[in-house]
Parts: sequence; C-alpha cells; structure tokens
Amino acid sequence: MYKKPVQLYASERVIEDFYEAIASNNTRILNKVHIPKSDVFYVREAMYNRTGEWYSLDHVERAM
Repeated sequence: MYKKPVQLYASERVIEDFYEAIASNNTRILNKVHIPKSDVFYVREAMYNRTGEWYSLDHVERAM
C-alpha cells in the first residue's frame, strides 16, 4: 500500500514557526514544521563568515 509522504516546507523562521504551532495547539501544523539539524546552522554561519553571503537553510541542507 502506497502512503503519501508528508510535504515539509522550508522556512527561515524555524523557531517562530515551531512556537506558533505549539501555541495554536494544532498538531497538523506542528507535523509540518521542519527543524534542520544543528549542523545546518553551523555550516551556514561558516559559509557566511567566508563568503559574506547568506544562503537559505534549505539550500545548505540540500547541499549537505
């Protein structure tokens, strides 16, 4: 039986989206919140320090 995968959305407001989902007590929204691993944040910061250009979390996560 084929089960449709959950579609996650990439957002730069990770922590705000997470707290808004908790505050609204909506589990459907909470399931859609994607929190990248901490490595993604560290790599993005390192890339910014080297290049001076901000990359989106989605871009960095997919590149990793």
